[in-house]
Amino acid sequence: MVDDHEGLRQTISGWLRHKGLAVVQAKSATEAMTFLATTPDFDLAIIDEQMPVIKGHQLLELVRNEMKKGPEAIAVLLLCDAANTTMDNSNVQLLQAATLAKPLTPTALFEALNNLLPAPPAEVSHPLALPAAAPAQQVEGSRKKILIAEDNATNLLYTRIMVERVFANSEIIVARNGVEAVEKFRRDKPHFVLMDIQMPEMDGDIATRAIRDLEVEQGLLPTPIVALTAHAIKGVKEKYLSAGFNDYLSKPASKEDMERMLEQYA
Repeated sequence: MVDDHEGLRQTISGWLRHKGLAVVQAKSATEAMTFLATTPDFDLAIIDEQMPVIKGHQLLELVRNEMKKGPEAIAVLLLCDAANTTMDNSNVQLLQAATLAKPLTPTALFEALNNLLPAPPAEVSHPLALPAAAPAQQVEGSRKKILIAEDNATNLLYTRIMVERVFANSEIIVARNGVEAVEKFRRDKPHFVLMDIQMPEMDGDIATRAIRDLEVEQGLLPTPIVALTAHAIKGVKEKYLSAGFNDYLSKPASKEDMERMLEQYA
């Protein structure tokens, strides 16, 4: 798993380990080349396109042309932004690699891997395909546990009302700061998190990174986390995705936007 962003690298590695795959992480193309040169039996390389110095497609070229590792030696999946314009997709196809657009979901990732590796390695005891409902997301009946992390009482009330309109029988867990959000996530294992960005003691982005670390440590599938922000400016979505969020909502969120987000992720 090659990605310079530690949070995303850890999250994706956690998904892979959850399915029984052994994962080695590299934070740069140079480090990845070292691993590939010294460990000949990798079955798959998942490479992020947007890395400094050496981009993902450039690493792919080095693997195929300089290291002489063809698709029969190692399968390659490139992760790229949907609007990426720096990568020549035709060349990627010639080099026999698959691509997958970010932001990722576990389902999309494992579907791509099933197409790329139709037969899992012999030592993997679990199929790559995710079940229809992942164990970490299963809920008794239709009751959802939803964590709302928000320090402003008015915003909290508004958000809670919006959530309960979509899921009338949901169990709402409230955190008033980032530290409390991480602790309640650890204790209650919610199925969905709405995380305010600016909170006392610990901001929402730091709390989200801590939650992603917890998921990796405990072997959990990533929980959908949506940022709540008052600053909806150009590029903000990419910023939050890189911090480990699945998406974001501008405050105050409309009923339609809240319904769309909850129905998509929760």
